[in-house]
Amino acid sequence: PDRMNNFPRSPGSCSLIVGATGFIGGSLLRKLIASGQDVVCLAFGDRDQPTRLAQIAGANIVEAESNDVESLKKSLRGIHPDTVFNLASGGVNPTERDNKSLIEGNERLVTNLLHAFSSSRPRLFIQAGSWSEYEIGSDPTLFREEHSLTNLPGYGAAKARATLEGTLLAEKLGITFVTLRL
Repeated sequence: PDRMNNFPRSPGSCSLIVGATGFIGGSLLRKLIASGQDVVCLAFGDRDQPTRLAQIAGANIVEAESNDVESLKKSLRGIHPDTVFNLASGGVNPTERDNKSLIEGNERLVTNLLHAFSSSRPRLFIQAGSWSEYEIGSDPTLFREEHSLTNLPGYGAAKARATLEGTLLAEKLGITFVTLRL
C-alpha cells in the first residue's frame, strides 16, 4: 500500500497498535484516528494483515516478517511511540490453540516487543490480558487483581505467563507496563 512506512518518526508522536486487525484493535485504531492521533499499526504479512489494514483511512502500516526480536527491531526502526497497545494474541481462535501458537503469540510476542523498544522506551505499554488468566473456582464473586491465576495448560495460562513475563521485563527495561484483563 502507498501508506506503508509513511508515518511520523519523531519521539512520542504516535501510538503503536499490535493486533489492529482484531475486533478490539480495529475499534481502537478507528477511534484514535478519528481523534486526530497518529497511529502506526504493526502488521504481519503472513496473516494478510497489511492488506486488511490498508483499507482503513489514516492507518500507517509497518510490516514485520516475524515476531522475533531482530525482525521487530528492523521493522520498528525509527518509530518512537508514546504508547504501545498490544492487542494481539495467539489462541483467540480455539482452533489455533496448539502450544507453539500459544507461546509465540502471547509470551514471546510480548517479551520480543519489549526488547525491540528497549532503547527507545515508550511512555506506556498496554497489554491486553484476559479473564481466562484467572483460576475458575466455585466462588461466584467478581474477579479481583489478587484472584489466583490459572495453572491449567492452555490459553489462560499462556496469557498469564505473558502478563507476568511482560511485567518483569518492562520493569527491568524501565517501561511502564499495564495489563487490562478484558
